[in-house]
Amino acid sequence: MKMFTVVLRKQFQELFKRRAKRLRTCSSPDCEHDPSIRQRLWRLTPNVQLHGSAFCFPDCLERELLRRLQHASTAPRREQVNSCRVPLGLLMLSRGELTSEQLHQALELQKKNGTGRIGEWLQQLGHARDISVAAALASQWSCPVIKTVPAGVGSCTIPFYLLKNFCMVPVHFSNDHRTLHMAFADKIEHRALLAIEQMMDCKTQACLTTRGEIEVALGRMEEQTSRAEKFFEGTSDPEETTRIISSYVSTLNATEIRLASCGELLWARITADELCENLLFSRIAGKVLQFVTKKLAETIPS
Repeated sequence: MKMFTVVLRKQFQELFKRRAKRLRTCSSPDCEHDPSIRQRLWRLTPNVQLHGSAFCFPDCLERELLRRLQHASTAPRREQVNSCRVPLGLLMLSRGELTSEQLHQALELQKKNGTGRIGEWLQQLGHARDISVAAALASQWSCPVIKTVPAGVGSCTIPFYLLKNFCMVPVHFSNDHRTLHMAFADKIEHRALLAIEQMMDCKTQACLTTRGEIEVALGRMEEQTSRAEKFFEGTSDPEETTRIISSYVSTLNATEIRLASCGELLWARITADELCENLLFSRIAGKVLQFVTKKLAETIPS
C-alpha cells in the first residue's frame, strides 16, 4: 500500500508539472486571470507561446498579436543596399572577364531600355556566362558561389511563395550548428534571412548561384511539395489579421505562434502537435496567402 502511494504521488507530480508548463503564468501585464498555479491548473483557458512568451488564449494573446501587428504595419520597410560594393561591370572588367567595349555596349542597352541588370545584358549579348556573373556577384556580396543546387533539396517548411518571391532555395541544413544555408540569385535578401532565423529558430548562411539553378530547384520543390494554397481577397489590417491568426490557433489547438515581417509580406507560423501551418499576409495588395504544410523535420538533404 505504501509503495502504491509513492507511485501515485510521483505520477501526480509529473501530471502537475506537465499541466503547469502548459498553463504557465501569462506574460501579459493586463491579464485578468488568477495567476495562482493552483487555480490555473483546473481552469480551461490554455496558454499559447508567442516567440517564447506564454499568453492566455484568446484574450491576452489577441491583444499582444494586435499590438505587434500594429507596430509592424507602421515600421519602415527599408531594403538593405550594399552601397560600398564595386559595380558589377567594373569588377568583371578588372578581373579580365570583359573588355571596355563589351561593358560599354551592355551599359548602353541597359540605359536605352531602362530595365534589367547589367549582368543580364552581358549574358544576353553573349559577353559573359551565367556562372561568371554569379561569381562576380558573390565577390560583391562577400559570400561563396555554388555552381549547382543539390538535387536532393525538396523538403522544406519555408513557404514556397516566399522562396519564389525572393528567388532563393535552401541548400543544406547543419543539425550540429542549426545553420540553414540558402542560395540566392542576383542579390542576397538579408530581410528574408532574418525572417527565416526568427521563424525557424536557426542561423542562416547565404551563397549565390545562377538564376537558372534557382529556377530548376524551385521547379523540383514545386513538384515534390504538397501544398494547399488559397487566396483571400479583402483588407488585411492588423485587426483582421489578428482575427485570422486567432481562428487558426483555435482550429488547430496550436501551442506556438511566430511572426516575422519580410519586405511587403508578413509571415505567421502556427505550430500544433502534428502540423505546422504558414500564413503569408500581403501588406500592400490586401490579400492573404495561405500555405498548409505538414510538419516536417527541419533537415534538408545536402
